Amino acid sequence: AEEQTDWIQPNFETYCWFEEEQAARTITRDTSVANNPKINCLMDKLLGTSSNSGNTQFTSLLTAFTGKGFDLIFKLGSLTGSDKGQTTYNPYSPTDYSIIIDRNFVNTETKINVVKTLLHEAFHANLMQKSYEMFGNAEVGLWAIGPKDLSLQELMDKIENVIQTNHPTLAQTHHEFMAQNISIIKNGLMSFALTNDTNYSDFTD
Repeated sequence: AEEQTDWIQPNFETYCWFEEEQAARTITRDTSVANNPKINCLMDKLLGTSSNSGNTQFTSLLTAFTGKGFDLIFKLGSLTGSDKGQTTYNPYSPTDYSIIIDRNFVNTETKINVVKTLLHEAFHANLMQKSYEMFGNAEVGLWAIGPKDLSLQELMDKIENVIQTNHPTLAQTHHEFMAQNISIIKNGLMSFALTNDTNYSDFTD
């Protein structure tokens, strides 16, 4: 049965209507996101619409999911424990990814904290996609713990170790990739705060 979506009163100056992604893109939102005004509006601000260009840092993390053979869908769900977000992939089709954000967290937390979680999970999706792109499904399938079951730091360390052991020529490229993306998370959060939230107009660190 389809999961029930909680409705909340939008807390924005203007209501952000959901727009279908263009056919060439493979980043989508399911109905749990499309029907939740708060996160749907945040997704509009991050991914962009016909009237705004979106958050450059966020979209740069997801370039692998824009018509390059990997699909990503954003969902709301009920996560266990203290999890705010979770990035998974279909084990039978490891090019299909999902980012699931906890519904209660979205409905009760500040916008900036939800965006922080979305950036974190986008980075995780980026690394999971990069694992398959660099190493291939067969090699990743031999890992004792798969990418979707590793924390962000564990996945970073795992990719680092695999590269150093089996793919030394990728080491420098990977170091640059990681450093760039960590900076992207920080800069993306700062950019969103300065652009969209007057409560964070002095957000500098």
